[in-house]
Amino acid sequence: MVRVIISAIIGGLLVFAWSMVSWMVLPYHFQSIHQFKDEAAVTKFIKDQADQSGIYVLPFPAADTLSKPADEQKKIWDEVQKKQQEGPMMFSSVALKGTEVSMQHKMIHGLILQIVGAFIISLILWGFCCSGYFCRLFTIISIGLLVGLLGSVPSYIWWQFSIPFTLACAADALIGWSIAGLFMAAIVKPCRCKKESR
Repeated sequence: MVRVIISAIIGGLLVFAWSMVSWMVLPYHFQSIHQFKDEAAVTKFIKDQADQSGIYVLPFPAADTLSKPADEQKKIWDEVQKKQQEGPMMFSSVALKGTEVSMQHKMIHGLILQIVGAFIISLILWGFCCSGYFCRLFTIISIGLLVGLLGSVPSYIWWQFSIPFTLACAADALIGWSIAGLFMAAIVKPCRCKKESR
């Protein structure tokens, strides 16, 4: 279990370090995010139209839509789909009061999250009958790929996140956990591995 904890700390630190490099040093995240032409006008519009912080989708049906008869619901959803096809369509997280948590707090929370993730992966390796280094490395890389795909692609499918932004986020998970896996696979050893009787 000591190896699991060591692996979790090292793995979490490496994935966090990679995310720092990918977001703050490499350009591909920055290049995949765009700026509004007139931020002041957009800010004023959001403050005028959003009555509370939260997730907003444009276009989106009224809150009481699900309480209406089925035929009315169908008309409403058909109209929403038509507007989505015509565009623009937007999915946004609105914080009317801005962000109250400092960047240092966010970074600490992000690091803790990565260490917890590395701990879970280390537990999987520890209980998994996979005695070889490359077997364990392949397992971690596969988990990184899974995290990247399932964590990023649904936003592209459902909310039209751009392909560059989606690929950048998916690549972050794959590359980060691949780097961490080089060390984690060497540290964690299975608790036991029963040989199959033939």
